[in-house]
Amino acid sequence: YERACKIKADPDIFRQWLDWVRDEHNDWKVYNAVALSWHNSLPRDSRPLLLLMQAAERRGAYKMALGYLERAESLDGLNPEVRRARLRLLVSMTIKHLRQRKPHLACRDIEALTLLSQMDEGDRPAFLAALKWVYAIISSDSEDRTRHQERIASLMNSQAAAFLVLNGVGAACGLDGSELQVFNPLPDQPAGGSLAVDIARSSAL
Repeated sequence: YERACKIKADPDIFRQWLDWVRDEHNDWKVYNAVALSWHNSLPRDSRPLLLLMQAAERRGAYKMALGYLERAESLDGLNPEVRRARLRLLVSMTIKHLRQRKPHLACRDIEALTLLSQMDEGDRPAFLAALKWVYAIISSDSEDRTRHQERIASLMNSQAAAFLVLNGVGAACGLDGSELQVFNPLPDQPAGGSLAVDIARSSAL
C-alpha cells in the first residue's frame, strides 16, 4: 500500500491501507501515521483529518481531536460530516468535563454548543438545557437548576419527558443518585397514550 500510494496518491488506496492497518495491527500510532501520510499527499482533502479526529476522539484526546477538526473545517466547512463532527465532539467534551467536575471547562464547552445552529434543531434545545442543568448542580446553583428543569419541561411539553431527559443526561454526566433526586417528581400521566411518545423523544435525546 505504501508503494502504491507513492506511485499515485489515491484516496481509495489510502482508505484500503487504513482498513488493512486497523485489521492487522490495531495500533492507533500506525493508523495515524497512514492518515497523516494521506493528508500530506493530498492536503486539500478533509477526509484524513476527520479520520485523525475520530481516532483521537476514541482515545479521549479531545483537544487534539478539536485541532484536527478545525483544520478540516478550514478546508471544507460546509461538509455535513464536518459539521456533525463538531457537534458530536463538543458534546463529548462537555460530558467529559462535567463528569470530571470541571465547571470552568464545561462552561466554555456549553457556550460553544450554544453557538451551533444544529442545537436549535428538533428537541436538541432540551438536551442543551439538560447539560446546563447538570452544570448548575455541580456549581451548586439551585436557582439556575430550577430554571433549566422548568425550561426542559416547557420545551418537551411534559414533566415526564423532562424527568427522563434529566435522569438520562445526568447519569451520562456522572451525577450520583442523590444529585439526580433533586428532580424526581411523580409526573402526571398524559392522556391518549402520549407517555410512549415522551419516552421515545427522551430516549432519542
